[in-house]
Amino acid sequence: MFQLNYKPPPFSQRSEAMSALTFASAASIGTFSTLVFGFCWAFDVSTAREFVFKAREFMGLPQTSDTDTSMDEETASITKQLQDLLSSDKDE
Repeated sequence: MFQLNYKPPPFSQRSEAMSALTFASAASIGTFSTLVFGFCWAFDVSTAREFVFKAREFMGLPQTSDTDTSMDEETASITKQLQDLLSSDKDE
């Protein structure tokens, strides 16, 4: 009696596969970026160079001595001013 009223829902294997691929890609990219940013936050990393240094240190790899940690003149002067300001607060 009701067999003629049943109409199977439209189904596309291609759209189902694309939806699954999109969901899996978004989940894996989100997980990876959360791990990277969590690592950076936990180990106080703010630049890519610091990230490489901390990652090598975390994995136990030897560090290279060619890392350049020098600052430009403007950054050095601001850092010196901040250190002088903080040290003068402690003296008072």
